[in-house]
Amino acid sequence: VTQPAGTVFTSAQMKLSNFEAGSCAGSSVTASRITGGWTIPSLTWAAQPAVTSTNAATSSDAFGATGCSTEGVMSFDMTGMANDWASGAWNVGVQVKADNETVASGFRKVRSLENGDLSKVPQFVLNYNSTPSTPAAAVQVTPGTTNGATAYSSSNMPTFTTSVSDPDGGNVTAQFQLLQGATIIDDWTSGS
Repeated sequence: VTQPAGTVFTSAQMKLSNFEAGSCAGSSVTASRITGGWTIPSLTWAAQPAVTSTNAATSSDAFGATGCSTEGVMSFDMTGMANDWASGAWNVGVQVKADNETVASGFRKVRSLENGDLSKVPQFVLNYNSTPSTPAAAVQVTPGTTNGATAYSSSNMPTFTTSVSDPDGGNVTAQFQLLQGATIIDDWTSGS
């Protein structure tokens, strides 16, 4: 997962189209980040790659069994895993596996990319927000003077101003702190 520069992931979802299940009351299925190397020819039931439970996601959604909808979407909250990848964790895939493989309620069949219906292919949906820009100009203090990055005022009611913006066009606030030496004597937030 490549994260656009200056952004944070706000949510990530993996959606799988489930068309057959062992029971309408499905037991949990877990999506785990694969941490070990693997190749298709070497992949067998007995030789599965290593996974981590860190930021694993679960779903109990089940469709296609007698008495429930014939097909629907299994949804997994992958936000933690996407942030792991964006932070440099090795991305070699996701394992989707029933928590209890010995009960019928853990069984699922899902559509693959090759199923022929683009509306039912697996999806990984990422939402992100851009980090607000650093103010273009230093904080202005009126009345006041500056010495490098520090502004000084002898007034007991100075006015503080700066210009903040959001690259996505959203609302942004600026937080100000008034210091006397190293002691914070006041802080406040102002909207733009």
